[in-house]
Amino acid sequence: MRQFREIERKFVVKDSALCQVQVDTILRSLVRQQTKSEINGDSADYYYLPRKGVAADFVRRREFPNGHAELTVKRKDMKSNLNRLEINVAASAKESEAFCEAAFGESVAKIQKAYTVFFCSAPDVVVSTYVVEGVDAVYVEVEASTSAIVHEMTKALKAVIELVDEPRSLFEIYVEPKIRPSLMSVMINYKHR
Repeated sequence: MRQFREIERKFVVKDSALCQVQVDTILRSLVRQQTKSEINGDSADYYYLPRKGVAADFVRRREFPNGHAELTVKRKDMKSNLNRLEINVAASAKESEAFCEAAFGESVAKIQKAYTVFFCSAPDVVVSTYVVEGVDAVYVEVEASTSAIVHEMTKALKAVIELVDEPRSLFEIYVEPKIRPSLMSVMINYKHR
């Protein structure tokens, strides 16, 4: 288990004509000297709502094609996605699914995405790109151990590619809008009893 402060910024590539491969090529040339390793692939993210009174915004189960998974709890304890609490637990896909369904019930949403992650040699700097299936946008994230490092890397990225700040998490962008109406209807139905 790993618990830490997640300090990151998310962006959308402004030029919608650029695909993820083109963005990766631009970023690769920028971080080439600093990159320790690079991975890419696909993952399925399943989202769960914590029970009332639990100090978490959401639980995510990320499944990889190799049968591995990662359970993640995220909480905006500082009211921002820039600096939030994150807890990660590695498990098999089957174990994580069984655990989540027993603890939270069915997932409220699934997001499929293709990703590329650049692990930089600078302390704890990770730059990633991803595309959500069915969405015509390329996302870029910068994650580091301090907000000053995130700011410096962001400046370097914005010098080579036009990025638009996206302060919301994928949960807030794609999951909450789908579940909020159903939560509202439950509340309205409950009040009319």
